[in-house]
Amino acid sequence: MVSTEPKPTSESESSWSNTGLPTLVSQVPQRPGITHLLLFTSLFVPLVFLPYVPLRRYLWQQTRQLEILKSHLGNQLSVTKENSKKLAAAIQENQQLRQEIRSLRPELQKLGDALEELKKENREKEVRDLSQTQWNQEILSAIERMRKDTRPLTPETFKQLSEALVHLAAFVEAEERRYGLHPGLEDESNGVGVMRALAMRLLSVSGMDYTHEEVKKAHTTHTDQDNHTRHYM
Repeated sequence: MVSTEPKPTSESESSWSNTGLPTLVSQVPQRPGITHLLLFTSLFVPLVFLPYVPLRRYLWQQTRQLEILKSHLGNQLSVTKENSKKLAAAIQENQQLRQEIRSLRPELQKLGDALEELKKENREKEVRDLSQTQWNQEILSAIERMRKDTRPLTPETFKQLSEALVHLAAFVEAEERRYGLHPGLEDESNGVGVMRALAMRLLSVSGMDYTHEEVKKAHTTHTDQDNHTRHYM
C-alpha cells in the first residue's frame, strides 16, 4: 500500500515574493563559478572597450589628416611635375643659347680684334694730331716771329736786298767764268739763277715790277762793270 503522505517541501520552494509570486532564484541552480564569471565579465568588458571610443576618435582624426596630407601631396606633385617641365624647357633653352654663343664666339673674336685695331688707329691718330698741333703752333710762332722781324722792312730795304743779290750773282758768275766753272748755258737751277729769281721776288715785294730779262740785263751790266774794275786793278 502506497503511502499518500505528502513529502516535506523545502523552505526555498515554499518561498514567495512580496508580490505573491514565487521567485526565480529558487528555479536557478546555484553555481558559484558561473556567477563569478558573469560578474567579472560584466565589469571587465566595459573597462576593456572603454578606451576604444577615444582611440577610434583619434584614428578618425589621423585618417582625416592623412586624407588632407594626401590631397596636399597630390597638389605638390602636380606643381613639381609642372616645375620639372619648366626646368626641362629652361635647360633646353639654355643649351640652345650656349650653342648660339659658341657659334658667335668667332664673330665676337673678330669684332674684338677689329675694335683693338680701331683703338690702335685712334691712338696713332691722336699722336699724329698732337704732333700736327705742335707743328702748327711752332709754324705759327715762327710766322709771328718773322712778322715781327720783317715789320721794320720797307720797299727800299727790299730793293737794296735785291741789288745786293744782283751784285752777288754777278760776282759768282764772274768767278765761275774766271776759273772755267761756268757751264755757258742758261740754267736757272744753279746758284746764279736762284739768286736772280730771289732778286726778282724781292723787287716784286718792294713794289717795283721787273721782268726776267730786265733783271738779267742788270745782272749782265753789273758783271761787265766788275770785270772792267778787276781789269784795271
